[in-house]
Amino acid sequence: MYRFKIILFLSLVIGLTSCGHKPQVTNYSFETGNFTTWKVEGDAFTVSDALTYADGERYYLADKTYHVLGNTANRGKLQSKVFTISASGYISFLLSGGKDADTTYVAIKLAKGNKEIKRVTNEYYLEPFQTETYVRFNVDLSSYLGDKVYVEIVDESTISHINFDDLRVSISEDELIELSDDTNIRLGIARAEDMVEAADIYIKLNAWKVDRDKRFAYHLHGQIGWINDPNGFSYYNDKVHLFYQYNPYGIMWGPMHWGHATTDDFVKWNYEKVALAPDQPYDSVGAFSGSAISDEEGTYYLMYTGASTSGQVQAIATSSDGVNFTKYEGNPVLSENDLPPNATIADFRDPKVFKKDNDYYAIISSRHTNNDYSSLLLYKSRDLYKWSYAGRTFSNGPEFAACLGIMLECPDLFNLDGQDMIIVSPQTATGHRNSDGNVYITGNMNWQTGVLENVDYRRIVEIDDGFDFYAPQTMKMPDGRTMMVAWMAGWNRAPVTREFGYAGAMTFPRELSYVNNRLMQKPARELYSYLGTPSMVTIEEVVTNFKDAGLDGRVKHLKMETTLNSDITEFTLFGDEEGKGIKLTLSDGNLKVDRSSLNHGHFPQEGIHNVINVPITTKANKVKLEILLDKYSAEIFVNDGEKVITLTSMTTEQNRHLFISNYGANTINITAADIGV
Repeated sequence: MYRFKIILFLSLVIGLTSCGHKPQVTNYSFETGNFTTWKVEGDAFTVSDALTYADGERYYLADKTYHVLGNTANRGKLQSKVFTISASGYISFLLSGGKDADTTYVAIKLAKGNKEIKRVTNEYYLEPFQTETYVRFNVDLSSYLGDKVYVEIVDESTISHINFDDLRVSISEDELIELSDDTNIRLGIARAEDMVEAADIYIKLNAWKVDRDKRFAYHLHGQIGWINDPNGFSYYNDKVHLFYQYNPYGIMWGPMHWGHATTDDFVKWNYEKVALAPDQPYDSVGAFSGSAISDEEGTYYLMYTGASTSGQVQAIATSSDGVNFTKYEGNPVLSENDLPPNATIADFRDPKVFKKDNDYYAIISSRHTNNDYSSLLLYKSRDLYKWSYAGRTFSNGPEFAACLGIMLECPDLFNLDGQDMIIVSPQTATGHRNSDGNVYITGNMNWQTGVLENVDYRRIVEIDDGFDFYAPQTMKMPDGRTMMVAWMAGWNRAPVTREFGYAGAMTFPRELSYVNNRLMQKPARELYSYLGTPSMVTIEEVVTNFKDAGLDGRVKHLKMETTLNSDITEFTLFGDEEGKGIKLTLSDGNLKVDRSSLNHGHFPQEGIHNVINVPITTKANKVKLEILLDKYSAEIFVNDGEKVITLTSMTTEQNRHLFISNYGANTINITAADIGV
């Protein structure tokens, strides 16, 4: 198994002997945090624990915690203790920087006579691709076996510098093979055998290639590559965790890993290590969607679908720190033998795990064996490892194809303000604008039979009426709020940002409530602390041509209240100088949203995929809109979240205006604020 910290190598203390001799300190990896045992000349070098450079966008990939950084403005030398060339005759170290090979280099010298026998320069230095990130150099000194030598790190330049870490000596042949693999991994021409580590290294080596200015400002997205379904949305160790389906290696769906990010406020996200990779026979096609939960002892569990050519099963991985996960040796925990009649392992996926009273439950989608439709199956456990079938919670069929499609994906079962509810994403919904839908279903959960009873199929309603909302998942915050997030894209088109090197993003998390038999959604309240000074505009006159409201920006929070007295009011979001943008038209109890002019070939051209008419209610002829803009997305909350419309579009820096048309005596009040992240 090749790893970045590949060799179990005692770098601080060697030479333990009997007779009570003190261990010999070498400090080859600078883990003392200083230059102990090294001879220092000049002021070119400092010992640092920095992980990243280029404003945090790129990684040094040092060996452990500390490493040596050079200084372009200064000159100096570092000299190691004398050691003997032994074993394979190779030594190894990490090197970066070294733009000027004539003045920044590593010299190996004989202890006797100080003769230089080898000079190593950073031959891989190439701006902007290979600069400060460490590459491993394995140096053949086998013709000097038995000789005493020392390493000298030299910086004689004021226009260049050199960085150094992890000197290794007395390397065996087996260790040399692993160190050679490390060189190739760092150069991006090979992957580690450990698939989780391979993904992490790839991300660290390549994420900088995505231009920071091209990223969403406050919507979670992958550092590089493709993401889809949110997974494991949960609270653990005082942080919100959100995992996601992830292919770091390309901007298309591929070998599904679990990416991972954490946040304190839903606005600023910290990327964590990749949590899962498809590295077992039962998940060799992909570690598909799932969820997370912690037990009373503080162990964090991921329950996910393992997909292979043999079918789909459910598996468990655990963690004690919320970052490093170990797959259960007894996986899968649910397989073909655990299915009820008329259910197939070919499509058996997306477990959402939760706890009720003293038992754990998981609701899982499964396709029927006798037709193309599907059911949501309920399983029950006391320990998250041993599960028993608890009932068929919900099923669809051909009579409901328009709203429930064929395969029900990513189910979630919870109680919201006293109402039992399922949210689910139907695939292949007949005539649907996105091909795949998103709905919530209410009823009364019978925990004895595992069935959601008293379902009124006529009241199965979409969660989001827009174009880019799929696979929502909920979690419960310690303060009691139920939060929901979804994939802000769809399967019938490519995510708009793919040309920038990353594809897909999450919606901004929403607070859910259930009021007057209606699901209500509002942006997570934490967003409001990031709002800048508001600007306000009131329009009462007739405006037949588009008027620039003077509220420019692509990362914006908007609140609009319109009194509809007659005729039509129109807004254009992300407007360009020609007036093109996302058009919102309010008239006759209807909100029309049209993104056609910002399609740019990213979506199917038919109107159904770009234009939506949403019935809305008015109170005293008033309509309220709250809109979140983030470069390529708009989330439109109507009347305090009675309806939500989410869409993405390809915008540029020119798409930054808000235009208004007012064809009647309508009063329009707008409050706008930048979202400062």
